[in-house]
Amino acid sequence: MSKGNGPLSLARGCMGLLVAVLVSHRAGAEVKALNNLVTELLEVSKPVATPHARYAFTNPREGWVFISSNAATPEGANAHLILDSENRDAAVIVHGRADRAPQGAVTTDRPGAYSILETMRHLTAGKHVLNVYGDKGATLQGLVVRAIPEIIYSEVGYWVRQVPGTHNPYTWEHLQSIGLPANVNVVLERHEDKSMDVQRWRAQGKKVLTHVSTYEVEALGKPVTADNVYTVWSQADGFRRADRDGIMFDELDGYGTNEKEYPAMTEAVRRLFGDPRLKGKVLYPYCNVMYLSKPSIRFVQELNNFGSKYTEDRYLPEQPTEAAARKYLKDDLIYVMTMHRQLPDAQKHMIMNLGYMSAPPESLNNYPGANYKVYLDMQFNLIANDPVFKDLYGLMCYHSAYADDEILRWSARLFRHYCIEGRKEMLSTDPYELPHIKNADFAEGATGWTLAPAEEGSMGTKSMAGYGALQGRYNGETAGDTFLWTKRSAKGPNRFSQQIRNLKPGRLYSLKLLVADYQELIQEKSVKEKHQVGIQIDNAGLVPYKSFQETYGSIISHGKFKPGENPLWSTYYFLVFRAGAETATLTLSDWVGDDRTGWPDEWGLQLNMGEWSKPAKPGGPIGQELMHNFIEVQPYLED
Repeated sequence: MSKGNGPLSLARGCMGLLVAVLVSHRAGAEVKALNNLVTELLEVSKPVATPHARYAFTNPREGWVFISSNAATPEGANAHLILDSENRDAAVIVHGRADRAPQGAVTTDRPGAYSILETMRHLTAGKHVLNVYGDKGATLQGLVVRAIPEIIYSEVGYWVRQVPGTHNPYTWEHLQSIGLPANVNVVLERHEDKSMDVQRWRAQGKKVLTHVSTYEVEALGKPVTADNVYTVWSQADGFRRADRDGIMFDELDGYGTNEKEYPAMTEAVRRLFGDPRLKGKVLYPYCNVMYLSKPSIRFVQELNNFGSKYTEDRYLPEQPTEAAARKYLKDDLIYVMTMHRQLPDAQKHMIMNLGYMSAPPESLNNYPGANYKVYLDMQFNLIANDPVFKDLYGLMCYHSAYADDEILRWSARLFRHYCIEGRKEMLSTDPYELPHIKNADFAEGATGWTLAPAEEGSMGTKSMAGYGALQGRYNGETAGDTFLWTKRSAKGPNRFSQQIRNLKPGRLYSLKLLVADYQELIQEKSVKEKHQVGIQIDNAGLVPYKSFQETYGSIISHGKFKPGENPLWSTYYFLVFRAGAETATLTLSDWVGDDRTGWPDEWGLQLNMGEWSKPAKPGGPIGQELMHNFIEVQPYLED
């Protein structure tokens, strides 16, 4: 799926973490813009064995700097990298013996004669000095210093909403195992995660913000006045606690939604940052198109005057073709950024906020014929390359509770590729348009599928306006409104099949499927239950620990369906398999197999990856009518 050559490329450590490998590519201290987000300020490619070396660099703006060094440290030796000081107790990186390192220094947990270490620090604009001290034969092998954007992970301690998150909670320990913290410099905290060492994280120069809702004032039954807004914000953990760095709150826009509230919020900002006790803290609002009204413009400008930033939230639904996707991104991202740049230095205060949403109950992954990982890559790539985004302050994705584990791991690599390595080329090597399954949403009737009904009238294609939206397809228009309908028969299973094409033997793929009850959709009354189906893929091996089945409720209002009180219940199937050949036959059925080999009984799914060698049985009541669509097969990101 990905490629990585050049000055910094991804490698795999023994614990599965992503680490950086430094590869010399040029000498000297020439300042070079690598892409819109990253500028190389210093590069040392030749070994330096002197006891003390001094390197000066200039940070072009107040913001984040990335430092990567590799050093040879024989037994008992150390190399200290110290920023803007000569005191070794202020070292930011220590190669060699970790017992000689201050708390704020990055060290290696795998001591040896050679190590590669990184750190990120938020620095003032202007000149800075990096002192390198080596003892007992320590040798600096290479050094890179880069100006990079603010990279925010959203959110720690909030993982309950997304369907896949119930199977793999996004604890700090899990985030570390997939290498995400190594590729961000700010985390947004919804709730404390005790497995996160906040003290060490902040000692190493990174930041923690806490979440606040815009509606907390109204929730207290109070009007939105400067006094009340100031009270809510100033009492938030991000401002109140010394071990936090500020707050992010949602959500504001320039459409007029908050028009009458902006004067009070603007005055509250002045009061907050007029308090010397809050020096160094920040206030970041989630925002949409703030350039549309004068009150919203005044509000963000006041924030910027005090050193805070604001996001531009662009949650962009997937498009059916690559051409449509490129046009959509141009029409949206480039247009919005062009409008923002009418404000003085808007891009220097803006954090572009893209959408993680990749699975139910709210997903931007709307088309099963498109690769959502490639689509997210296209957005990063456009921001990294189009001149309208030059000098953008930061980048983030909203938020982990809406991301499946694969997309979360993919985002770590995208942040690395574009925001740290400064790459311009796409990280993806796979095509946007998936070549494996035709007509995966039955938008073209049964074209491409072989239907084997149990009896006459027990199977066919149908459509229902709004069904795709109830599935959770975010702003998907009519995507998902078409489906294959089956009526479970006592005479045997309704089966439908298609050959999966263009597989690479040995590679991992995911299969996704959405199923719901047709009569519940018609009658607008649904019951939470699993919609059992049989799934057969030949020439493949299941990866059980990556696969799951989950029933979820819709989160939008449509007709009589209401979030929470009367949702439409659907079942989401997510299977990971390893291809054994270039093609495989996918067969689905409203009956299930008896063979549960490799699949825990308590998960409820009955599945065969090979031939159905045993008699099948109904997966639910005879006469039940099911809807099947979003049958997506795409390459799966290896750990």
